Amino acid sequence: MIRFHTQFLHAFSALLLVGIILDPMAGMAEEALKTTEDEQTQWIAVPFGAYDTDNGAIYGAHSEFLFGPSAAETPRARLSLLFRGSTRGNWHGRLRHDQPAERRPGATGFQILGEWRHWERANFFGIGNATLGVEGAGAAGNDRTPAHHGLSQALLRWTSKQMITRSAALYGALGLSWSRVAVHADSILAAESPFGVDGGMALELTGGALLDTTDDRTLPRRGVRAELGVRGAPPLPQGSGHWVGVLGNIAGYHALSDRITLAGQIRVEHLWGRIPFYEMNCWGGRQIQWGFGGSTSLRGALFGRWLGPGKLIANGEIRADVGTHVTFNTEFAWQVVPFMDLGAVFGAPTRDPGLLLFAPVHPSAGIGARIHIDRTFLLRVDVGVGVDGTKLPNGATQSRPLLGTYVTFGQLF
Repeated sequence: MIRFHTQFLHAFSALLLVGIILDPMAGMAEEALKTTEDEQTQWIAVPFGAYDTDNGAIYGAHSEFLFGPSAAETPRARLSLLFRGSTRGNWHGRLRHDQPAERRPGATGFQILGEWRHWERANFFGIGNATLGVEGAGAAGNDRTPAHHGLSQALLRWTSKQMITRSAALYGALGLSWSRVAVHADSILAAESPFGVDGGMALELTGGALLDTTDDRTLPRRGVRAELGVRGAPPLPQGSGHWVGVLGNIAGYHALSDRITLAGQIRVEHLWGRIPFYEMNCWGGRQIQWGFGGSTSLRGALFGRWLGPGKLIANGEIRADVGTHVTFNTEFAWQVVPFMDLGAVFGAPTRDPGLLLFAPVHPSAGIGARIHIDRTFLLRVDVGVGVDGTKLPNGATQSRPLLGTYVTFGQLF
């Protein structure tokens, strides 16, 4: 491992560390740790800040209570509370209790989740893989465009997990959700009025299988992570629809050398039934993930840019270790990460019968950095460029590049 000792790198690390410790708007602020006399319970409070193109500046706090003895082979139960807001009116609150399963055959675990999300300016450009963007939709600032609407959602969910071997597990989940949509009179959503604008309740059951053979949770260099599952929601009085679907994803990691790891992921999902439009922007599975486009899927595309009953994402990264050093008794490990993403939605009627099933495939590419701090936290910075077809005010269409900037925590996959 190459070690850097230049004044610049140490100065930058010192500034980063000061931001993490002292300033919640710069990163994760000072970690407050309280332990009872018997060392059975710990409390951790971490204010944080981040940024991405879709949300603007992000701020909030994450607090966790950890229960039980600290042992490497025995995961600890934890109760976590998260609040996150942004300068563009997007809010997220979450209360979650986790009882992780030990990595041994027959072990069980569960999760209880309650969360609330609100998007003041959620995107809707229509349903289909060839919809056109709107001029100004990806610009900085808080001006509302015809692509915007409001969306509020509440979710209660129980998830259980049963280990079959040290690497394989089965899971099941039951979730109850409520959605409310605010439609603006001059919006694309008002003009097209897809199913789901009335919101409502949904009761969803999810089940599937998991495989994890990776050698490290945060910085895997070898192994595979995979999931295969089904999810469905029956009709309900005052419900928001009904659907059944299949989902799968696989991520692989291969160390090309001591310092370079090739990482790739493919994720696919297809729903059938009476599907509310906002559900098309949600990935089901053991962990629910929001967004087709943005920091969690297609970097360089807007969050929710394309919607369809089916969706496919492929991500590739080259993770190159460029150095480690210690500043103020804190270890920093650095990576440079060139990446490329591809995505498409499918299953929706197309206005152009000549289009192929996945055409066009939406590409993006860019470069990022990973900063692993004291083997505990991972800061992810990605800058990606995508291509979007945009409808101009005069009615003409134009392909233009879109720049996405994302400062967040944890690996994409």
